[in-house]
Amino acid sequence: MLHQAAHLSEENVQRAMSMAHRLSIKLRAAEDRIAQLHEEVEHLQDRANRAEQWLETIKREIEDNLIASMEANRREPLAVH
Repeated sequence: MLHQAAHLSEENVQRAMSMAHRLSIKLRAAEDRIAQLHEEVEHLQDRANRAEQWLETIKREIEDNLIASMEANRREPLAVH
């Protein structure tokens, strides 16, 4: 009976070790994926920031050049022939 209990205990230990190993592999894969996703988030945030800067530049160009010239044209008196 002691031999049977020792055998069952050994099987339980082996199952637990096997499960721990599988879970360890899954945990490592999850950590790698998290790190990859963090890198992607940083990359996309950088792209979004650059896009916002470009949009701001374009907005300023439109305001400074197009809108300013349109307003200047409106202020000029019409030439009477």
